[in-house]
Amino acid sequence: LHQEQGHVTCHPGGILHAGHGISSGERWILVLFVLDESRPQLARRSHALGLDAQRANDGATAKSHLEASLSVVPDNHMIY
Repeated sequence: LHQEQGHVTCHPGGILHAGHGISSGERWILVLFVLDESRPQLARRSHALGLDAQRANDGATAKSHLEASLSVVPDNHMIY
């Protein structure tokens, strides 16, 4: 994706993304997180519970939570 200087890109946080290196000057990056409080963050919560269960060596619970997380946002690279 090529954009002109001064333009902005908005995307879901789970989308894999990166920037190209610069050879001179400075790059300023403005990051903004937008959460809709009327919609629960089900995938993130399930993922966090799955990781907690994994650390506690509870494989069955971890698998259940992680699968639930993937069912909500199957393309989110952060969950894999």
